[in-house]
Amino acid sequence: MKRISLNGCWQGECIDTNGTKKFDFTGNVPGCVHTDLAGTQIPDDIFYRNNTDECQWIENCDWLYS
Repeated sequence: MKRISLNGCWQGECIDTNGTKKFDFTGNVPGCVHTDLAGTQIPDDIFYRNNTDECQWIENCDWLYS
């Protein structure tokens, strides 16, 4: 069986609920969108205190890695 590693640097896109692309970012696999966004400062600081209300939009977007 041939193995293909998907690890590494990937290009990510944020797609809103209307299907419109909002922005691009660089992500890492393995990983998650939250840590990828933390590296780009979008949003300000998702891990600061109780910043969950300001970051709720992250869960309402579709994330495409290619």
